[in-house]
Amino acid sequence: MPHFYRSGRHLLRLFLILVLSGSLFGWWYADQNWRPAAENFEMPTLNQEIDWLNIAAGLVEDAIEIFQSATSN
Repeated sequence: MPHFYRSGRHLLRLFLILVLSGSLFGWWYADQNWRPAAENFEMPTLNQEIDWLNIAAGLVEDAIEIFQSATSN
């Protein structure tokens, strides 16, 4: 079993750099490829007759549809 008491500091720094660079690459890739179209969002007009539960359910349903369309390829 290797002894990593003091000699593993460089290895830990290397793994930290790899994880941070991988997360930055993933953020960049998602930003470039998965932009939802703003016209897909349909905001209902707010008046006294609309129930807030229906508004929340509609927004969640729109979010699910956007997520499905973004991950369907």
